[in-house]
Formats: sequence, structure tokens, C-alpha cells
Amino acid sequence: MEGLKGYDEASDIRDDLEPKEIRTILQHLRTFGIFYAAPLDLDYAMLQEFQAAYKHPEPGDRDPHSSDPTNTAMGEVGEGGTRLAYWSNEARLELLRWYRYLFLSRSKPSTHLQALGHLSDGEPSANRRYGCRPLRSCRYR
Repeated sequence: MEGLKGYDEASDIRDDLEPKEIRTILQHLRTFGIFYAAPLDLDYAMLQEFQAAYKHPEPGDRDPHSSDPTNTAMGEVGEGGTRLAYWSNEARLELLRWYRYLFLSRSKPSTHLQALGHLSDGEPSANRRYGCRPLRSCRYR
């Protein structure tokens, strides 16, 4: 963790850190091209960013099943946990249903390629949401 004051070893990063401390660590990791996706992963971030492009059932399929997707997508979620509270929002839960349908029951690469086919040429670069902005400005070494 060279260059990050107060975090000399990986063991210095603990579960009880405050959000401000975590943001500092995440900002530092970005300088190395390491990104953290929240609340789930890059697949969810892409779905969240480009919902209209991703929300297309396979021919002959119906929309995602309406059952609770949290345990399937997130693993066991303890009662009262922050993850449980976050996913209790109906709009987020609906997006998580699509995530389960698109990425846990189908091929991730083919899902992304299919979604790209639903985007106009300038749409990804014109999108302004925070979630993917750091990735667009990332320069690979």
C-alpha cells in the first residue's frame, strides 16, 4: 500500500473502516487502474447505466422471474445487514432481478455483446452517470 498514509500493510484495511477511509483507499487504488464497483460488480454497473440496452429477454423467454433475487445474486444476506437494507428498495430489487436473469443464468460476454447491439454509436460516451466515468478515463499501461 505504498503511498497511502496509515495503510502500510493489507491487514490495515479492516471491516470496521469508516466510509471516508474506504474512499481514500479506493481513490489510491484507481491510480493503479484498480476499480471497485458498488453495490455489486461491473456487470451490475453496466446494467444500471444502460438499462434500456440490457432489458431485452431472450427470444421465447419472459421477463425475469419476480421472486426475491438477493440470495441467488448476493449469497446469504443476514437480517438487518446493510446489503439487505440496500436491496429492499423496489427499483433496486427489480434491477437485481434483471441482473440474476442476465448474468447468472446466461453467458456474461454474450449478454454484454447483445446489449451493445441495442446502443447507438455515441450512447456510451455520452452517458454521464458516475458509475462508469472512471473507467472511460482509465488509460491502460
